[in-house]
Amino acid sequence: MRTSLRQTIIDRFTLRSIRRKCSAALLTLCVLGVTTPSSDVSAANNDVMTQAKFIYSLALHSEWPSSSFSSQDESMNFCIINAEDVAAALNFIGIGKLVHGRPVNVTEIADQGEADGCHVVFSAQPENGTLRRLSVALSGKSILSVANNEKFADAGGIVGYEMIDGKIQFTINKTSTARSKIKISPKLLALGNIVR
Repeated sequence: MRTSLRQTIIDRFTLRSIRRKCSAALLTLCVLGVTTPSSDVSAANNDVMTQAKFIYSLALHSEWPSSSFSSQDESMNFCIINAEDVAAALNFIGIGKLVHGRPVNVTEIADQGEADGCHVVFSAQPENGTLRRLSVALSGKSILSVANNEKFADAGGIVGYEMIDGKIQFTINKTSTARSKIKISPKLLALGNIVR
């Protein structure tokens, strides 16, 4: 059963990545092998998996107040906005794994208004106007807010990052982190840039 679920997630993740890389006009050519997008698709898949691993690692190196969970059995809830590929990759990473003794649950949500019950909220490449709305909506809640935009931490979010040459460079807002009552590991803090 686990193998078939894992294969389904892999298939879904790969297909969505290919769709994003090939425009509707080029999809037929890609399928027929007339073009050679495999290296581009592979690079995109690697970037998505790197981002998913980073988000998962943030959760592993953070500690939520006990009041963030309604019960001892509640899952660690990752909520993803506007990033199906990252959601699929996180699902794949989280199969059979625990974060602080809690099973991983990944859900796609439309926006920050649906963030109740989330422990991590990730938004993919939000526009500048969205950055502020997202950070304001989640401010003071015990939700680890993460965005694929390094300016997100400057705008009041907890973690903002960018992919540069296949590597993640991130910034953590210490004031927002303190307001959320989430404790981020000093080892992780030492690896990123800090804003207050």
